[in-house]
Amino acid sequence: MALPMGCTRAACPGPQANTPLGVQEPRSRKPTPLYPTAVVGGSVASAAAALTKGAGAEAAPGTAPGLVMGRRAALLGGMAAGLGLAWQDTAARAAEGPAAADAPAEGTFAYVSSGGSGEGAAPEGARRFGSVAEAVEACPEGGVVLVGPGRYRERLVLTRPISIRAWPKYAPVELVWETPQPYQSTLQLEAQGEVLLEGLTVRHSSKSVANNYAVYITAGTPRLVDCDVSSASGAGVGVEGASPQLLGCRIHDCARQGMAIFGPAALDDPLDRSTDPGFLYGSTGGVVQGCDIYGNALDGVLVRSGASPDLLENLIHDNKGVGVNLQDCAGRYERNDVYGNARGAVSVTAAFELDAGEIAGSNSLKGLFWKP
Repeated sequence: MALPMGCTRAACPGPQANTPLGVQEPRSRKPTPLYPTAVVGGSVASAAAALTKGAGAEAAPGTAPGLVMGRRAALLGGMAAGLGLAWQDTAARAAEGPAAADAPAEGTFAYVSSGGSGEGAAPEGARRFGSVAEAVEACPEGGVVLVGPGRYRERLVLTRPISIRAWPKYAPVELVWETPQPYQSTLQLEAQGEVLLEGLTVRHSSKSVANNYAVYITAGTPRLVDCDVSSASGAGVGVEGASPQLLGCRIHDCARQGMAIFGPAALDDPLDRSTDPGFLYGSTGGVVQGCDIYGNALDGVLVRSGASPDLLENLIHDNKGVGVNLQDCAGRYERNDVYGNARGAVSVTAAFELDAGEIAGSNSLKGLFWKP
């Protein structure tokens, strides 16, 4: 489906037939939570966070008052146990405490220092680099790049399996890309296979045209764990025909949506009712769980064009558009806390088998729907 010149898919969502959702108290939270949850200050939080209170769990910057996010040991450990995803190793290291968390990852190939000469506490045997891009280029498939504290003004395009982690764990590692050129995300993920990005702060500014994202994911199932993402010119995370896992991330203060999730690009007309939604369900969109999505200039999360993500147990709040904008899509939307969004909690454009009542009953939605 052709777009007007200079218009992004996120910027031109097309006509909407919205089902307004008003102030709702959640009914049953079905299905059974993937891991035990507790309500703290009116928000959903990991029960594991309560168990680890006082053991070093730290709330993330920008977290809403009264919410224990547990993005460190509690959230990662609890979600890994329930989801059975492939990042149990990361959660296990976090749950074991600081000593284990600071241990180098198995398969470590490179250490990067912002000093430019590779100085610093590099793991034994790791090659030293002054640039993340240089380390990634030299790293073998499946290798691990550990990045020391600092600000790195670089753009990374990942085309093969690799892991990039802040090191030591929780070190302030910032990837920044500010350019007048179009089509340049700070992180562009095109790899099939295992890709892990952990503990990175991602900042972005590029010419405001199509594909204007801080993180742009077009293939595979990459994992972003405990990352902080913001774009001064576009959306924070763009997903197009991929199935990433975003776990315990913060996506905030973007010039457009926090997240824009699209289905396969091959669907020229996603509104074609001859398309079987059962075929599309689960094909793209991935998992977004335990994330804090806030302060964005448009919607917190836009899902459209046949995407079918799982949005589970996220905070989606204080965005200037709709909290969750669902258009011609499928997916699971459960146990999210959606509040304080200027144009309402959830907007549903009926196309596939999405039930507005079920969504209202499976999430905590606060705020009337805004209709022009």
